[in-house]
Amino acid sequence: MYSIEFSKRFLKQFNRLTKTDKKIEAKIEKALDLISKDPFYPSLKTHKYQDSFSSSVTGDLRILWDYGEEKLTILAIDLGGHSGKHSVYKRI
Repeated sequence: MYSIEFSKRFLKQFNRLTKTDKKIEAKIEKALDLISKDPFYPSLKTHKYQDSFSSSVTGDLRILWDYGEEKLTILAIDLGGHSGKHSVYKRI
């Protein structure tokens, strides 16, 4: 099992997205729980993106993360859409 640390960017996006939508908050927390247990669990649709990994939360919402095998720590880098204004793929 991995411990998860959060970047400032991730926390900012998390707060923005969950401020008015508790269903999204629950989905993000479920995805983070799955990532901590098995980062490549099939429903996460995890894939390599540049030097990081991307996992699906919903149809359009993604979590970008990286990990260190020696410390068993996942760093949640960013949270946002697959496309559009808040695309996580435009930021890296």
